[in-house]
Amino acid sequence: MRHLFTALTLILISVPAAQAQSLKSLIEQRAAVTRPAPPLLNPYNYTLDIVMSEKEGRDGAEPFSARLRIDPSAVPDSRVAIISTSEEDYPDEFRSFLKETRDLEKSTEDISKEFWCEDDDGALLTNSEQIEDNFTILSETETQAVIKPNLALMAKIMMEGDADEDMSKSERKMMKKMMERLDGEFIISKPDLTLRSMQIWLTRPLTMAVVAKIKEMEITQSCAIAPNGFAYTDTMTMRVKAKALGIGMEQNMDIRISELTLR
Repeated sequence: MRHLFTALTLILISVPAAQAQSLKSLIEQRAAVTRPAPPLLNPYNYTLDIVMSEKEGRDGAEPFSARLRIDPSAVPDSRVAIISTSEEDYPDEFRSFLKETRDLEKSTEDISKEFWCEDDDGALLTNSEQIEDNFTILSETETQAVIKPNLALMAKIMMEGDADEDMSKSERKMMKKMMERLDGEFIISKPDLTLRSMQIWLTRPLTMAVVAKIKEMEITQSCAIAPNGFAYTDTMTMRVKAKALGIGMEQNMDIRISELTLR
């Protein structure tokens, strides 16, 4: 789901800081200023705690948990050090997670983009005249704003970008179908315009195949400030309820990142 998060954050992170009161004023005052991008190479090693659980029908196993130490600068096979796991028999979802993190085709730059809440491809909205087309402000205080992104624009950014260049035609069609069913809210801190958290959910069921349907899906993410001043993803959760061949299924995943250490 990394590309989903990347597409979402592109809508917000293109403008740098100022001292106006409203979110719109902040963006307008900072539109002409170039915002430094997060480093292409993540300078931090970090601890990643992950908890996974699933249920099929009435059968559900105990949640699987693991603590990992991540070195983004290492060669793919050495990026992940497993500190501890709740059981020796790894579930398929955890094996897939390890495989993706150790992917030989995933560069250190790719790993870095997954870590930061901001992305250096985000200079899309430096024109302040586009503000009203990009999101709706739901509420606003002196210190933060809650906004609803323009999800049609978000879907267009994602589908036209290179984030899904390896997707097949059917996969792109399904992703587009999913994006059209998503809704969400972001919390932006003021006056620094930093993404602090977001919540995305499926507004209606999504049929994946003749015999499979996603009934509910919710993704949440929160961000913290690293010592270098850039926001990174410190927590992420995913909740999915589906039905296949008449059997209900649930999958849950919680990720927490901590203990950043400068290399």
